[in-house]
Amino acid sequence: MKKCGLCDEEYKDHLDACPDCGMKLEKIDDGGGGPPSGEDEVDEPDQEDTKPDQEECPNCGTINPPQANYCIDCSTELGTEGGQPAGPQDTGGQLALNIGSADGKTVLQVSDRREEVGREDFVSHLSQDDLKYISRRDEDDKQQFEIIPENGKYYILDENSANGTWLNGENIKGRGKKELSDGDVIKPANQVNLVISLQ
Repeated sequence: MKKCGLCDEEYKDHLDACPDCGMKLEKIDDGGGGPPSGEDEVDEPDQEDTKPDQEECPNCGTINPPQANYCIDCSTELGTEGGQPAGPQDTGGQLALNIGSADGKTVLQVSDRREEVGREDFVSHLSQDDLKYISRRDEDDKQQFEIIPENGKYYILDENSANGTWLNGENIKGRGKKELSDGDVIKPANQVNLVISLQ
């Protein structure tokens, strides 16, 4: 079995993402009461068994349970207009992460593609003592956070950083996507203030 850390719901092993919030599911120890050795428990829906209220993911084609908000396999937001998967889309502008204030030194600019942010982005801006708390990019899926352009807006997502990410004073680690606004303050691992500047 797997469990959503945000919704606290349990799901079968073949699911990778929570159908309600899109959060990556974590494997839980079920006490060893699984199927006998050599047998795999599989409960995959057939295309013919699809009920009218189930929705096919426009990104990967997986049939999702009724009222799922996100695909159980790829975490694509369901129910988007025109059958297009939610994801990187041109926002018509740019988002800048600036140290200390809106006109401070720019660490990163994001336009129309998803960006992973990690320790490597802060090497020339922070001391070694501060850097050690910020997760590296591509380190076992534990980058510090991601900036996601979607449907004309920007979002931040911290699924699994080592020491959390604060948005306007609230730790958002494991709490799904949060919309960003001009002037918002992001504090990776509670180490440095990054001010959002939308251009």
